[in-house]
Amino acid sequence: MLSPLFPVFQCNPPLEISGVPDKAKSLVLIMDDLDAQLVAGHT
Repeated sequence: MLSPLFPVFQCNPPLEISGVPDKAKSLVLIMDDLDAQLVAGHT
């Protein structure tokens, strides 16, 4: 989602993944926003 308030964040930073085994069927990317507000029920 693009935000007119934060135009600097309207680009996708490069992402390079290496060392994936040939037999891998999927990858998982987990991201955590340390500045985000806590959600009720989330610890």
